[in-house]
Amino acid sequence: MKPKPLDLYDSDFSEKLIKEIARIQDEGADNIAERVIELIKQHIKSACEFFLRYKGNPSLLIMERPELKEEVENMFLDRYSTAKYGVNVWRLEQYNEWLFKLAFKDVFEGEQR
Repeated sequence: MKPKPLDLYDSDFSEKLIKEIARIQDEGADNIAERVIELIKQHIKSACEFFLRYKGNPSLLIMERPELKEEVENMFLDRYSTAKYGVNVWRLEQYNEWLFKLAFKDVFEGEQR
């Protein structure tokens, strides 16, 4: 599974969950909860890997997820320092907090990003 933000409403996740529950019920297994928890753990692990991959590295995020480029640059690129020093200077503390909330967006749903 490619690391990606947690999305419990993603159709892929929902389909896997529904199929797994149906399969377990067909087997007559009584460990439905354990298997569902394992599937949820896989998605949480993917969100953790997403966060750790891009933590402290907005340039990598922009390179691999170009759809986020404008948002990341507008929010976290210190344009004054970048112009002064000739290299991109990022506000990493704020970026990392935003990235964490992006990775676990379903948990933070309704909170301002």
